[in-house]
Amino acid sequence: MTDFQGETPSSMRFSTMSTFEASIFRTSPDPATELKELFGSLETNGYLAHMRIAGILASMGQRRHLGRVRHHFSQAFTLAELDLHLALAGELGEPGTRTAEAIADRCGSLAYCLGEVCEQIGRFSEARVHFQRGVGYYNVHSSLKLALYAKLDGHLDRALHLLTSASDEKDLDVEYLLGDHFSARSDFDRAREYFASAASLGQKRAAARLSDLDNTEWKSIDSGVEESIDLGFGWNALIDHVEGGVYVYYEDDNVDFLEGRSILTFIDQGTAVDRVGTSSELERHRVDVDDLKRRSITFRDSSRTGLLQVRASEYSGVGTVAAVVDHATGDMQEYKFENLSSALRDLAVSPESIAPPAG
Repeated sequence: MTDFQGETPSSMRFSTMSTFEASIFRTSPDPATELKELFGSLETNGYLAHMRIAGILASMGQRRHLGRVRHHFSQAFTLAELDLHLALAGELGEPGTRTAEAIADRCGSLAYCLGEVCEQIGRFSEARVHFQRGVGYYNVHSSLKLALYAKLDGHLDRALHLLTSASDEKDLDVEYLLGDHFSARSDFDRAREYFASAASLGQKRAAARLSDLDNTEWKSIDSGVEESIDLGFGWNALIDHVEGGVYVYYEDDNVDFLEGRSILTFIDQGTAVDRVGTSSELERHRVDVDDLKRRSITFRDSSRTGLLQVRASEYSGVGTVAAVVDHATGDMQEYKFENLSSALRDLAVSPESIAPPAG
């Protein structure tokens, strides 16, 4: 597994703030008076009052207020979603800012703010839920937060998908975190390109990371392989979570017949990518990986060693395939079957010869 470095969800500080978020956290000349007025207007001002109360309490910088901050952001998000449903149904008659699109953007910002405060009080699982909600509203910062969590979890395919689909335009923090991502993979060529792009856009931390690269022992990589799986009896697999693909080996020899063919082409398309297309491509890859992990059976008896692979993905082909090595000659035979039952029957595989499932 990759030895991750660089930014974490807690260490990352974003360079920009939306106009709506700035209104949440703007400095109050008289916090006590404003809070009193806001509490008195909760029934009429709805989510706007709750979100401003949360912003004022958060700006006080006292940890004892964080529970209340979380409560008011939660109330604001719930009421904003209710207003969104009303707007979509045409039941909000006010013109201008109370359009469905504007309220949806606000929902994304509130989900992100709610995730941030949950992080501060140590509710990390809940924070991820709120960031995921923010992603549903195309909130860029929520996407970047989830990408950092995915990176730390070792889910580099999901992390890179979130980064590359976070914004339809070049964004200084997106470019910076792409540099951070490739630096964590020791792919310093790509890391340098993205850090340089981020620095040119005004991301202050990017220049320091570029300097760090100059003092790092240079490495080059030829593969995006991120995960190795021992399937038993000399069979193993390498899963490329970055460029895509599943590669199966028997005693270090690649068996093309058993490979998965997913290709995550969005990696080299920059940040302006189609969200639906990248999600679909990522899902194909995940199904191929699931096919390998959960539907691979290896066996060995006195004369042969084999692997059976049950495939559910249309991308990889439906049915069961098998490769069997003859111990005496070293030759490998490849087979296709309609299903697992017929494969086990025709190959005469006994239950006691089967290795435990991978992983």
